[in-house]
Amino acid sequence: MASVTSLMSEEQFLCSICLDVFTDPTTTPCGHNYCKTCITHHWDTSDVCQCPLCKRTFYKRPDVFVNTFISEIADQFRKSNQPKKTSNTNQEAVKPDEVYGDVCTETKHMALKSCLVCLISYCENHMEPHQRLTALKRHKLIEPVKKTLCVRNMIDPWSLELFCKTDHMCVCQFCTESDHKLHQIESLKEAYEGKRAELGKTEAEVQQMIEERQLQIQEVKHSLELNKKDADREIADTVAQLEKTLSKEMEKLCDAELSRIQQYAMDVTLDPDTANPFLILSDDGKQTGWTIGVAKESVNKKGQIVLCPVYGTWTIWLRNGNKYEANARPPVLLPVKEKFQKVGVFVDYEAGLVSFYDVEARVHIYSFSGCTFTEKLYPYSIHTLVSG
Repeated sequence: MASVTSLMSEEQFLCSICLDVFTDPTTTPCGHNYCKTCITHHWDTSDVCQCPLCKRTFYKRPDVFVNTFISEIADQFRKSNQPKKTSNTNQEAVKPDEVYGDVCTETKHMALKSCLVCLISYCENHMEPHQRLTALKRHKLIEPVKKTLCVRNMIDPWSLELFCKTDHMCVCQFCTESDHKLHQIESLKEAYEGKRAELGKTEAEVQQMIEERQLQIQEVKHSLELNKKDADREIADTVAQLEKTLSKEMEKLCDAELSRIQQYAMDVTLDPDTANPFLILSDDGKQTGWTIGVAKESVNKKGQIVLCPVYGTWTIWLRNGNKYEANARPPVLLPVKEKFQKVGVFVDYEAGLVSFYDVEARVHIYSFSGCTFTEKLYPYSIHTLVSG
């Protein structure tokens, strides 16, 4: 009975990467077989982990294990088809300036052709499958070239001796015979020197641009500083002018109030028999502790009056000879340095304002603001001005 290996063709035992009989064969999840070393190296040098034959992509790299069944059959096939070894006297001496087969292991033989599809150089013995198998006959063969691994596959950095100016990438000799055949090609040395010169020019331009931008920034900062100083001066001048104008307006207002109040001012002597019992008069009837302000028409005029805006009075008073208070709720102690000689009371009915002034010193004493007046207002006390 014929053995299993005799019923199978050589093509079934070949790795599609190295095109040699399987060594430590492993099976991918999609069912294709490769040498363990070949598929491992292929995935190590590729951006995408996929099957080289069916192009199925594995998002997680599969674990690689040797398929012992295929390994045993491949070993039997290799033994049954082992070519007779030639004597050492027939082995070719390896010369550094010649191209030898990449698949050769023990003895290196001169390469017959290089394959642009496999990206490998083959000696006459290993070239035989390309001449016999239908699938391999379609591969493009060229005269042998050295360092055959291409940048697009299992990259050998030392094989990239050329630079494609068209695609701006490093290429090998194989590339110039295939994808880059009609492109502009130069040596890596020429490309490097050109790029270095271009980079030097670019760096000089960038440095000049940086210096120009820095100069512009300094000019803008200087301009902003000058503008800020000018603005500060303008603000200071404006504030000073406003303060001056306000002072003049206040002076005019005080003069007007003084003139108006003086029209009604009179020398008053209080009668102790008719004065309010809460008043304490001096001997001349002109000095006293006093309360002055305004009251609404309906305020209670009999008995004790509660002095507070809530009950319709807006007043200030002097007590104990030196204590001045505004009768608000709560009372407000007035910080007075010198005694008042003449107190002016100013009412703005529409604005809800009652203000008190030191007439002679032209100083504001106190104001009740935010008031709501619904009745007529009258001076509170015997008169609105009492000598202090």
